[in-house]
Amino acid sequence: MEKAMIKSHSSPSACEILTPLSRNGTFPSSGAVAAIARQQMQNAGASSPGTSKAEIPDQCEQTEASGSVQRSNESVQQVHEVDTSGARTWRRLIVEYS
Repeated sequence: MEKAMIKSHSSPSACEILTPLSRNGTFPSSGAVAAIARQQMQNAGASSPGTSKAEIPDQCEQTEASGSVQRSNESVQQVHEVDTSGARTWRRLIVEYS
């Protein structure tokens, strides 16, 4: 029986893609985005549509500049998973902001 030749295409890693993107612009921290999203959901209520994506960057920059975003909680989870392809263990860091 012949073995099929499998050509693997070398794909760039996530770091190779994301690092240049992060250097090309100024982006708000995830905490600033989370704080704004929470505030918008509270202000809008369940029946109103959310704000457009175009409004978010300006608001994020204002929140970061004022320093109103604070780290409120941090937790670490050790995760272990076993399936047919093997066992994997990783650490999940969860940071909450207020």
